Amino acid sequence: CDWSSDVCSSDLIADPTLNSMKTDRVYELEPGLVAGTQGSRAGYALNRALLRFDIAGRIPAEAVILSAELVVQVERTPSAPPPMDFGLHRVTESWKPSAATWMHREADATWEVPGGSYVQNASSIQSLNELETRVFPSTAKVIADVQLWLNEPASNFGWAIVAVARSEEHTSELQSQFRISYA
Repeated sequence: CDWSSDVCSSDLIADPTLNSMKTDRVYELEPGLVAGTQGSRAGYALNRALLRFDIAGRIPAEAVILSAELVVQVERTPSAPPPMDFGLHRVTESWKPSAATWMHREADATWEVPGGSYVQNASSIQSLNELETRVFPSTAKVIADVQLWLNEPASNFGWAIVAVARSEEHTSELQSQFRISYA
């Protein structure tokens, strides 16, 4: 971060993808994030992308979060995608990037719910249908998530990007950036 500015573009510190068909495969070292439902050739696999940013290490502890938005670059979509929204959901259990799979959050610990444990109501929602830069907008829930992670760094388990509704096929590959304003 440029501490002379009130905007911080934090680097992503972890970004595994969870896949419902390959329940024990670790995708953390592969480029990009994948979220959504794959088509029939992939067995309609569900994918969820996990994201975690170093909030407490990048923003002063006494800061008050004024806004926060997640910027994603959609790099791949299905050839004929139906309209699809994706939700940004706060993850509720710790996980290790090198071990997170559909079934496991760490090598010796399973998720409470297969596919990742997260708050059911999305903190922000965005359509990711086009090959373009999209922003999960700042909302009261996004601000609350980031303020929580700043105030209680041990609770920073990041977000899961989850397709809002299952469709026949809609998977997006993403690159991300996080922008935060604070005082």
